[in-house]
Amino acid sequence: MIRYFTFISLLFISLLGFSQVEYDEPEESKESKEAVAKQEAADKKENDDKKSALADKDIDPLVKALENYEVGDDMSLPVRIFWYFGVIGVTSIGLYILALALSLFSLVFKNKTRILFLSTLIGIAGFVTAQINSDIISSFEVDILKEKELESIRDNTRRQKEEEARYIKESKAIGSSNKFAEESVKDFNEMDKRKNEKSDDDDEDDYSNTKVYEEAINKKLEAEKKKAKGELEPAYKLAGKKKRVEGKVVKEKAIQDAVKVEEKDQGLAGRPMLRKDKYRADDYDRVNYSIAKWISALALLAFLISYVLCFNVGLKTLFPLPFAGPWMDFVREKTFTYLLVNQQLDKSSKMITTCVRRGENFIYYGEDYPLEGELISRVQFNWGSLIGRVASGIAYFFHDIDRARAMEQSRYLPIRKMGEWYATRIEKLTVKSPKTADIIDITVMCIKRGIKRIFIRAPFLIFVFIVSMLWVPYIFNIHAAFNNTVFLYYFVTVSVSMICMLFVDHPFMTIFLPVKAYRYGKMPENPMDMFDSAWFGREAYCVHDESLAVQNLFEFCSFLQTRAETRARTFRCLNIVWDFPKLPPQGIIDQLTDFSQAMNVRFILIASSGEYEQIEQSSFQTVEQVG
Repeated sequence: MIRYFTFISLLFISLLGFSQVEYDEPEESKESKEAVAKQEAADKKENDDKKSALADKDIDPLVKALENYEVGDDMSLPVRIFWYFGVIGVTSIGLYILALALSLFSLVFKNKTRILFLSTLIGIAGFVTAQINSDIISSFEVDILKEKELESIRDNTRRQKEEEARYIKESKAIGSSNKFAEESVKDFNEMDKRKNEKSDDDDEDDYSNTKVYEEAINKKLEAEKKKAKGELEPAYKLAGKKKRVEGKVVKEKAIQDAVKVEEKDQGLAGRPMLRKDKYRADDYDRVNYSIAKWISALALLAFLISYVLCFNVGLKTLFPLPFAGPWMDFVREKTFTYLLVNQQLDKSSKMITTCVRRGENFIYYGEDYPLEGELISRVQFNWGSLIGRVASGIAYFFHDIDRARAMEQSRYLPIRKMGEWYATRIEKLTVKSPKTADIIDITVMCIKRGIKRIFIRAPFLIFVFIVSMLWVPYIFNIHAAFNNTVFLYYFVTVSVSMICMLFVDHPFMTIFLPVKAYRYGKMPENPMDMFDSAWFGREAYCVHDESLAVQNLFEFCSFLQTRAETRARTFRCLNIVWDFPKLPPQGIIDQLTDFSQAMNVRFILIASSGEYEQIEQSSFQTVEQVG
C-alpha cells in the first residue's frame, strides 16, 4: 500500500515539474501566427463591409442620389441667398439698405436735400443691380436629368411601399379565410412569386426607359459636337446616298452656325439646379426686386418733396432748375425782402446766377458787373468745357443775328439789306382801310417776334433735335420692322413738336438769358420797355451809373404802381438788386418792400456795415450779416 502511494506521489511531482519547463517556439509557429492575424483582419474588413452594405440599405435613396449635389435645403439662409444671388445680388441688397438708412438718417440732419439726393442715387444703383440680378436668375435652368432620376426613385419607393402594404393586407386576408394550413402556405408563396415577377418587370421597364432617354441625349450631343468640329460621316456609311453639290456648303455652314448659336445659348442659360431651388430662387428674386424698386421710388419721391419744399428757401438752391412759377410758390411761399451786410461781389454773382437758373429774372444796380459775358445760362453746363463752349458759341451766334449790330458784320449784311428793301417796299404801299392797316401792323409785329423767338430758342431746338435723332440708328439695327416709313413719321412728329415749342413760354425753351448792361451815362430811351422786358423774363439788365440808377429805380416804382392798379403779378419772380455804396432814398425802399409780395418782386439790398444802422430793419423779412 505504501509502495502504491509513493509511486503515485512521484508520478504527480514529475508531471508538475514537467509542466513548468519552458520551451522555445519554433519559427514556423510565428509565421502561422502572422497568417492568423492577417486572416482575422480580412475577416474584420469583410464584416465591416457587410455592416456598411447593410447600413446603405437603410439610407434613403433620395439622400444617396443627392450626396454630391448642391441643394438649397442643406444651407443656412444667408449662404442660400448668396448661392442664388451671387455678388451682384448681394450688392443690390446692400445698396438699397444703405439708401433706406440714409433716407431715415436725413431726418436728423439740417441739410436734408443733399443726403436724400445721395440716397436716391444709391437706391437707383441698387435697383439697377437688382434688375441685372433678376436677369441672371431668370436664366437658371432646371436639371432635367437629375429631376428624372429623383422622380424615378420616388416612384420606385412609392410603388414598393404600396406593394408591401398590399402584400401585408392580402396575406392577412388569406390567413383568415383558409381552412387548412397547407392552402395558406401555397397561396402565400404564389402571391410572393407573382409580386416579385411584377416588380422585376416594372424595374426593367423604368431602367430601359431611362437608358433609352440618356442614350438619345448622348447621341444628339455627340452628333452636334461632330458637326461643330467638321467631322463628316465615314465614306462607307454614305454608300447609296445621293449628294447634291449645289447648296451643300451653304447647308453645312447653316448647321454650324445653328450649333454655335445653341452652344452660345447654353452658355448664357445659367447653372442647372433642382426644380424647388429654381422656384425658391425666383421667389427670392421677386421679393428682392420689389423691395429695391419701392425703396428707390420712395427715396426719389422723398428727394423731390424735399427739393420742392426747399426751392424757395433763401437765395441758394441745390442744383437749381428753371422751375420757378406759381406752383412752386403755392407749395412754399418765398422771402421777398433781403438785407445783406458786407456781401462780396463773387457772392452776389453766385446769388444772381442761382436766381436765373431757377427761372427768375433780375435788374442789377451796382458799380461792378457781376457776370461774365452778355449771356447767362439757365441750365448749368458741368459736362465739360467743350460742350459748354459749343453751346455758348451757338447761343452767341444766334444772339449776334438778333442784335442790331449785325449790320456791322459783312456776312449778315445781304440778309439785312434784303429785309430792309422789302420793308421800304411795304412802307410805300398805302392802305385806305383802317382795319386792313391794323391787321398788317399786327401781322408784321407777329412775324418779327416769331423770327426773334426762333433766333433766341434755336440752341435749345437744335439740342432737342440732335438728342431725338441719336437713337434712330440703334433702333434700325435692333428692329427690322423700323422701316423708312416709320422713320418718316417719327421725323415729322419731332419737327412738329419742335415748332410747337416756339409758342410755349418756359425758361427751359430759352437756355441762355440775354443781359444788357448800361455803362456810365447811358440809359434806355424808354425805361418802360426795359421794365416790360424784365417783367416777362425776356432780358436782364445791369445799371452801373448810381445817379441814373436812382432815377431808374424811381421810375420802376411808378411802373409797379401802374401794374398794381390792375392787380398784375409776375409769373416768375423778378429780382431787384441794389449794390451801390450809398443807399437809395427811404421812400423807394418803402415802396419796394410794400409792392414786393403782392407783385412777386424780390428786393435785395446790399449795404455796408456803416449804413446798416441807418436802415429800418423791420421792413425786411431776412437780415444776414455776410461779412
